[in-house]
Amino acid sequence: MRPRKENPDIAQLVFDQLIAALPNIVSQVAARLNANQTSNSEPRPPRECTYKTFRACNPKEFNRTKGVVGLLSWLESVESVLHISKCTEGNKVEHAACLLQGRALTWWNTLVQARGREAANRIPWEDFKKLLKDEYCPKSELQKLEMELWNLEMKGDDISAYTTRFHELANLVSHLVTPEEVRIERYIWGLSPEIRGNITSANPKTIQEAVEIATKLTNNAVRSGGLAKGKRKIEEFGD
Repeated sequence: MRPRKENPDIAQLVFDQLIAALPNIVSQVAARLNANQTSNSEPRPPRECTYKTFRACNPKEFNRTKGVVGLLSWLESVESVLHISKCTEGNKVEHAACLLQGRALTWWNTLVQARGREAANRIPWEDFKKLLKDEYCPKSELQKLEMELWNLEMKGDDISAYTTRFHELANLVSHLVTPEEVRIERYIWGLSPEIRGNITSANPKTIQEAVEIATKLTNNAVRSGGLAKGKRKIEEFGD
């Protein structure tokens, strides 16, 4: 049986129809590919920080045994954990309150009884910090830290000790050196007069930049004899 011959007119017609439809086919395929890529690229909502995740970061407990410095240091460390664990605002107080021990826990339980647990856990983080400070930070102790920061000066060539103590105090009473330009100005003010002017002229934009310039200028001044050697021991900062 002989194979049937194709009608050249019909074959040409089919070919022409395919050529005409090809742009539409390509457009449809491209649209579907773009839609899939857009869907896959949409950011997923962040996972809510669970208490297990928070505790996995090993936050410190607080039992109010080390005074105002202990509280301020604890708040600083807890805020670091809250940031690392990506804890949402609504969970911060509830998670942090679980770290309170001893008399601090008694204080929290009294607050829960007065306001109700749900309302207490909804307290904004900044308000929670203020309540703790009002309870455990006598004004006299805070004023001592503030005065030490304002009077802190670099002695001799010990730029390292001065910088370390400055950071410690600045973190404890951060309201005195906020925003960062105020922190930079106060840091520069306490440096040795031999290098203070040069750092001011350099106009550092961040505290880290100011520290790096100050360290470099101090080392250069010591090597050239422009800065007298001699270190005053600064007491190690405790909790």
